Order: sequence, then structure tokens, then C-alpha cells
Amino acid sequence: MVEVTFGRDMMDNVFDSVELPSGGMYTSFGTYSATELLDIVGRLSELTGTSVHDLVMAYGRYLFGRFKVLYPAMFEGVTCALDFIESVETHIH
Repeated sequence: MVEVTFGRDMMDNVFDSVELPSGGMYTSFGTYSATELLDIVGRLSELTGTSVHDLVMAYGRYLFGRFKVLYPAMFEGVTCALDFIESVETHIH
């Protein structure tokens, strides 16, 4: 989302200016400290002047939009994020 919304240079600037235990290298099968995410969002907020709240809300909209494209069957009959979260258990198990 950062690259799409703010550009590659901003993304690089954020990751270059935050000390992350993972080194900023993420994989789909890894697990990472929530502190890293908070540090990244905090730094992005500082650099863009966008509040942490607004960045988190924007990321939520972006993430759910991607999920809806990638997993449309999971969103049948879903009208909001809370409906989706309540239905996840039935789709996964």
C-alpha cells in the first residue's frame, strides 16, 4: 500500500530510516513483531504528515479490497468488515 499510495521513494525512505529486527525483509510464511508494524506506521506518519489513525484506516480499506479481489467467495453476502471477520471461521475450518 505504501508504494502504491506514496511511491517507491517514500517506501524506501521509511524502511531505510526505521531499525527493524527483521531487517525489513518479510515473507508470507514468517511471523513478525507487531512493534515493527507500529514503527513503520509511525515513521510513515512522520514523513507524510498523515495521522497514524488515517494510515491504519487506509491500510484496512486497501487490505480488505485486496482480499475481496483474491478471495471473492469469502465475501459473498458480506456487507462490512465485521461481517467478514465473523464469517472467517466458517471459511477456514
